[in-house]
Amino acid sequence: MKKLYILTAALMMGAAVSAQKIQKSVVSPRYQLEALGVSENMRYVTGLNVATYGAFIWDTQSNTVSEINGAYANCDFRCVSNNGIAFGTISNDDMVTTYSASFNTMGVPKVVESAMSSIYDVTPDGTMAVGCLLDEVMWWPSACFWKNGARTMLPTPTSEECGLAHDGANAQFVSADGKVIVGYLQDWASSRPAIVWRQQDDGQYVADVISKELWELHYGDGKPYLKFEPLGLSQNGKWLCLAAQREASGNMPTPEFMVRMNLETGEIFESQKPDILYFEDVDNIYPVSIANDGTCVGSTRDELGFQRGVIWKSGDKAPKLLADEFPSFKELEDYDGFQHHPIAISADGKKIVGYGCPITVDMYGETDYDFVSYLLDLGTTDGVATIHTAKLTEARSFNLAGQRIDSRTSQRGIVIKNGKKVLKNK
Repeated sequence: MKKLYILTAALMMGAAVSAQKIQKSVVSPRYQLEALGVSENMRYVTGLNVATYGAFIWDTQSNTVSEINGAYANCDFRCVSNNGIAFGTISNDDMVTTYSASFNTMGVPKVVESAMSSIYDVTPDGTMAVGCLLDEVMWWPSACFWKNGARTMLPTPTSEECGLAHDGANAQFVSADGKVIVGYLQDWASSRPAIVWRQQDDGQYVADVISKELWELHYGDGKPYLKFEPLGLSQNGKWLCLAAQREASGNMPTPEFMVRMNLETGEIFESQKPDILYFEDVDNIYPVSIANDGTCVGSTRDELGFQRGVIWKSGDKAPKLLADEFPSFKELEDYDGFQHHPIAISADGKKIVGYGCPITVDMYGETDYDFVSYLLDLGTTDGVATIHTAKLTEARSFNLAGQRIDSRTSQRGIVIKNGKKVLKNK
């Protein structure tokens, strides 16, 4: 039988191990925390408690969890300030009528905007939030920001002015100083081409449709991307990470791939094929957050919908699995077995927040999964690199109940082979 040899390198400090560590949220029938946002100082994590469908704030310093007071038909919070105030959207009556709101670590909610609206990002000091107003009929967005609670609409070029047909714009990301705002135009294909607003010396914001010469709605328009969707902005306002697609054969776009753009120079950097074992050409890969040096975190999604966490370092040509980069954290590999979603990287690139859905098997053999959020502290690493070699057999296959199977058998359905989900028809 052939053997597979994997060579891994772990950085060790001469006489002491690096200060790398992982902190995980509590998991119980009462707490199933899906992280969706984190403060700039990486202390407060907000998102959805899947067990209650209510928003939460996890204080990683005190390791306490607070939840928003009240029950809501819709509760979506994706950003939080450095003093522990989360911003997002609530709905009292239904899933359609939504209002921008905030809540603090005492769980006290506060409506930010009484009109139909959403908030997606906030500056570290909590004084400026960005998002949009929503048309009550078609939900068309109109980009805006709130400064100390007062709303200001952002200028959006018309379809005629920018040359791109759209029905409005949404602001989704803001730099730490509030001077750079990034969002998308609501195009007819919902591919969300990027737009940037920059603050001028007089305090006003000017729109820059950076996707104008890059994005095309239809095949053959002569532009490089069928998708150029912004998914993260660095705190210093320099780097933007995007999901992109190009034209391919058969009038079908390529799978999504990662792109980072230097907003100061206009340079675009495309990721090459990921340095990931068993990555297939049909798999999608996209970023969700970017550090001040251009390092991105994100996920790769295979044809079955399973997702694995990735990191694309600023000096690398291609993304790698977080589990491969940091093999001492076995939790990351466990999360990769089903759903692993990094959601943010700190400005200095030393901390990563995300969530995973590890698969569990009870005493009766029933399979289930949990939601667990995590804070990965990469610390510092210097010293001598130590090389470790692991030897694995080729036939490491399991069913979704976690039971070892022989890959040569005729078992059908979804099996996990060397960490990769495979659909066996015969």
